[in-house]
Amino acid sequence: MIRKATLKDIATIYPMLLSEHQTVKVRSINDLRKNIKNFLVYEKEKKVIGCIAFENYSSRIAEIRSLVVRPSERNNQVATKLLKQALKRVKKGQQVFVVTSIPKFFLKKNFVFEREERYALFYAG
Repeated sequence: MIRKATLKDIATIYPMLLSEHQTVKVRSINDLRKNIKNFLVYEKEKKVIGCIAFENYSSRIAEIRSLVVRPSERNNQVATKLLKQALKRVKKGQQVFVVTSIPKFFLKKNFVFEREERYALFYAG
């Protein structure tokens, strides 16, 4: 079952994010508290086994963040279901991006590396 995350879920979400620190940007607990409204969790047998965040920056752009699934559940389509549910929040005309070190999953889900008219620039200073 996928549902909106609550403050109580932080106790589960935070360790999941920490366990994936090499592939997911770990938020602070305070950041999680402030942004819990952006999170969805996947529950199985009353245990949170995955999470995803969808953050609207404007009417034109949004970001998928913090997609994590417990290793024991990774071949059960949990990530796909979480992503599909999060993408239901997309508004008409809105572009959605993801910053990931594992693009293979997102490429299979109709994400592309770039659009000719857009560029991701990183400060090198």
